[in-house]
Amino acid sequence: MDDDKIAAYTTLREVISTYVKIAAPFAPFITEQIWQEMQKFSTHAHSESIHLGYRPLATDKYINHELITETETIRKIIK
Repeated sequence: MDDDKIAAYTTLREVISTYVKIAAPFAPFITEQIWQEMQKFSTHAHSESIHLGYRPLATDKYINHELITETETIRKIIK
């Protein structure tokens, strides 16, 4: 396992964990199953159930305000 592979697995795990946390209220049974299966490969402690943990918080870090402004302009032109 080289550094690139470790980074890829870490990123994949973070993406799946975040997605499952967001989807848990809408698909409780499948997200719980995925969460429990992911815990088998975890080296650090997590909550017993995905429904007992905290949901991810929104952040402005990933919002591209320039793209939003451009999209609004394009929508106005099309309209």
